[in-house]
Amino acid sequence: MHNQSFMKVDISSILGQINENITFFQPLFEAIINSLDAQATKIEIDIKTDIQKTFFDNIERLSIIGYSVTDNGVGFNKENRDSFSKYLSSYKQKIGCKGIGRFTWLKIFDNIDIVSYTGTEKVSFNFNRNFSENNIKIEYNNNQCKTVVNFNNINTDYYKKYHNEKLINSDDSLITDIEQIKEIISDYLSVKLFLLNNSGSKFDITLKLGKYTTNLNNENIVKFNEKNFSIYSNLNEEQPIKYDFSLYYTFENNGKNMHKHFYCAHGRTVKPFTKSIVPKLLPNNDSSIMLLTSEYFNERTNNEWNEFIFSMSDNNKTITNPLPIPYINEHLRNVIETILLEKYPALANDNQKIIEESIDEYPYLAKYIKEDESQIKVKPDVIKSAQKKFIDEKEKVKANFIKMLENNKYTNKKVFIDNIAKINDLSARELAQYFLYREQIIKAIQKVKDDKETTEADLHNLFMKMGIISNSEEVDFGIYDTNLWLFDDKFLTYNCAFSDKKLKTIKEYISKEEKRSTDNDNFEPDIAIFYNNVSNNTKDVVVIEFKSPNAKELQNGVGVYELSRNIYPVIEVMDNVRMAFGYVVLNINEQMAKNLSKQPGVKTISFGDCPIFYIYNDNIEDKNHNKIPVHLYIMSIDTICKDAELRNRTFLDIIKNK
Repeated sequence: MHNQSFMKVDISSILGQINENITFFQPLFEAIINSLDAQATKIEIDIKTDIQKTFFDNIERLSIIGYSVTDNGVGFNKENRDSFSKYLSSYKQKIGCKGIGRFTWLKIFDNIDIVSYTGTEKVSFNFNRNFSENNIKIEYNNNQCKTVVNFNNINTDYYKKYHNEKLINSDDSLITDIEQIKEIISDYLSVKLFLLNNSGSKFDITLKLGKYTTNLNNENIVKFNEKNFSIYSNLNEEQPIKYDFSLYYTFENNGKNMHKHFYCAHGRTVKPFTKSIVPKLLPNNDSSIMLLTSEYFNERTNNEWNEFIFSMSDNNKTITNPLPIPYINEHLRNVIETILLEKYPALANDNQKIIEESIDEYPYLAKYIKEDESQIKVKPDVIKSAQKKFIDEKEKVKANFIKMLENNKYTNKKVFIDNIAKINDLSARELAQYFLYREQIIKAIQKVKDDKETTEADLHNLFMKMGIISNSEEVDFGIYDTNLWLFDDKFLTYNCAFSDKKLKTIKEYISKEEKRSTDNDNFEPDIAIFYNNVSNNTKDVVVIEFKSPNAKELQNGVGVYELSRNIYPVIEVMDNVRMAFGYVVLNINEQMAKNLSKQPGVKTISFGDCPIFYIYNDNIEDKNHNKIPVHLYIMSIDTICKDAELRNRTFLDIIKNK
C-alpha cells in the first residue's frame, strides 16, 4: 500500500492533535461541504432527537442524538475512497480541503455509518476510531448516485465538556428548533453558498426534524453585495506585497439589531470580527451580515477551520503574519464606514454631537477626541481611541522627561522648557496623571535651581511663559499651561494672569477708562494674577517676583523692593479688591535668612530648610481710598517645592487608597 492510510496512522493520535473547539454541528458542516464538493444538487439532513438524561445533572431533556446526511453527489468512488483513507490528503486542496475534516466527526460521534452508491458500486463501511480501509466493503451496483452518512453515538468526551449548569446552556445538542439549526448552517456556509449560487451551481438542502421540514436553496440563501479592496504589506523594506480582500455584506430592515460579522476562509466562517469594527446600532435597528474573505485567510487557518494560526490581538508584523488583524481592521473599518454612509447618510449627522458629548464626559481627553478621524463617530470607540492615544503619548513623554532629568548636567534650556510644556499638557488631562506629573515638575524646578547657569528668566518660564496673557479670551494659553499651582492650587481659578507685561497693560485690563500716563507704567511685574474669592464679587490680587537662584544678596534685596513697587499701582486703580498677596521667590542662604529675620516688620514663619518670611503692609489704598490688606511673602525655591510636594503627595495618597 503506497498511500499513508489509517492502518499506518493511529487515529487516536490524530484526534489528540485536533483542538478541543470542535462544535456539535461541525461534523454536519463538514458533511454538507463534502456533499457540495461532490457536486450534489440535493442534500437531505435528518435530525434525530430523543428524551435523554444530561450528563451532569441526570435531568431528562429533549436533545439531538444524531443526524444523517443524504446527497446525490458522485459518492465514494475510487478517487474519493483513496482520499478518505489518507491522512492530510491533498486530493481536494485546490477547493480548500485540508484532508482532516472527517476526523472532526470522531471528536463528537463514536460511529459514522456510510453507504454510498457511485453508479457502478455500492460502498459501505463504519468509520470509527478503529477504522481501516480494509473495512470498506465494495459491491457492484448500478443504482443512481446516492450517499448516506449516519452520525451515531455521541461520545462521552463531548458531554463531559458541559459538566455544570452554566456550561449546559452552551451544549448545542440541546438545540431542537429546526429554524435555529437552519440559521446555524446558513451562518457558517453563507459565503460558500453565495459563491456557488453566483457560479451557477444548483443546490437544495432539506432539513427534517420529526414532522418539521425546512429548506436552504438557491432561492432563499442570503444574497450579498460585494466590496473589494487591497492591503499592502512590506517587511524589511522589501517590495510591498498586495493582498486582496472581499467584503460580502447585506442589511435587513427587521428591527432586530442583530449583527453577524466574520472573518472567513474557504467558504467557512472562522472568527467573529473583533469589537468596534461596526457601529453597535444602525438606524431603525436594522440588522447586518458582513463576511470578510481573502486568500490571506485561506492560507492561515488551522486544520480544523475554527482558528487562525495567528493571535487575533497580535499587532506585530511577522513573516508568517505580515498583516496582523488590528492592521487589517484599520482598512476594514474605513471600507465599512464608507458602505454605511452610502446606506445611511444620516449616520454622519451626529458626529459633532458625539465629539462634544465625549469631551464633556472626558475633558482631559479633549485633544485626542478632536483628532478622531473615523467617518462615523461612535462614542465608546471615540473615547477608547482617545484613551489609547493619551496613554501612548503619556508613556512616551514621561520616559523622555525622566531620561532628561537623569542627565548629570542641565544644559539645553529650550529642550527643557519644551519638555515642561509637554508635561503640563498631559498633567491637565487626568487627575491621577496630573498629580503624578506634578512630582516631575517639582523635581525639574529643583534641578534648574541647582544649575549654576540658571537665570531669572529660566525660573520665570517654568512657572509661566514670559510675555503671555492668560484669560478666557486667550484660548491658546490656559490655566493648565502654567505652574502657578506651585504657590497655591487656588490660583488656578484666576480670571486673568499677566506674565512679564507692563503695568500700563495691566491697568488697562483693570479699567477701560482712559488713564493718564504715570511714571510706573513701564514697570513689569514678573507675574500678576487676578482671581475671584468665594463671594465672586471682589477680586484678590497676586503679584510675583523672581530672582535667579544664583543672584547675590543685594540683588535679592532689590526683589523685595520691586514687589512693593509693582503691587500698589495695580491696587490703586481698582475698586473691588478684597486683599492682595505678594511673593518674592529667591535663593535664601543661611546668612540672608539671618539678615531678614532682623529686619523691622519682618516676621519669620519658617526657618531652616524651608525659610518663609512675612511682611504685612497696610499702607496701600484702592481707587476709593480704602486700605487693602497686603500680605507679602519672601520664600526660597526649596520652600515652594517642598510645600507643593506635600500638597501633591496628599492628593496622590488619596487616589492610591481609592
